[in-house]
Amino acid sequence: MRTLTHAFPASFRVRDDDAGAGDGRTLVGLAVPYDVELDVEDPWSFEPPYTEVFRRGSFAKTIKDRTRPVPLLVSHQHRALGIGRASRLEETDAGLEAEFHLTEGVPDADIVLALVKDDALGGLSIGFEPSADDVTTRGPDRSPASTRDLVERWSVNLREVSVCNFPAYATAGVTGVRDAGGRPTLATLAAERVRLSDVRTAALDRWGRVVRR
Repeated sequence: MRTLTHAFPASFRVRDDDAGAGDGRTLVGLAVPYDVELDVEDPWSFEPPYTEVFRRGSFAKTIKDRTRPVPLLVSHQHRALGIGRASRLEETDAGLEAEFHLTEGVPDADIVLALVKDDALGGLSIGFEPSADDVTTRGPDRSPASTRDLVERWSVNLREVSVCNFPAYATAGVTGVRDAGGRPTLATLAAERVRLSDVRTAALDRWGRVVRR
């Protein structure tokens, strides 16, 4: 089964949270937004361009069945060593929320951390295997009608997540670096989810499609 790689952008920021758990090397953010349509072109395949949307539950199997943590890479460099691993994956109404711990002693991980803290790195990208559970709606049958088929992802195998420079969704990406201390407060998490929801809404047109700016 082929592995697809799709990118999801957002502005990175450092979370200064005295109540945050971790050692200052944990990236926190939204890995994939749900119910956001994105036009996709796979130059390496013979398939025509299509529109893709991830639905809630699409990563449930990965979260439940995976025996090893999902690796964090740089720009899908599968032959290179990873820079960390997912320490938390959770599906919410907004999408796949995630935390990634950057491994100490790995130079590329230190570079990524420095770039994130300097707001110089801007997005997350996923590598995944599609499944037979995907639902495709032909372009003419969509509302409004389109020249592109709509592919709804209902269950995929998440292979890896990568930090990258130029992703495509305006609602995904690392939102903070968790400092040493305890768990974040419920108020902090609620405020962050409201912020992500506002960013997501601002990035869509009236048909729920990504507005490219």
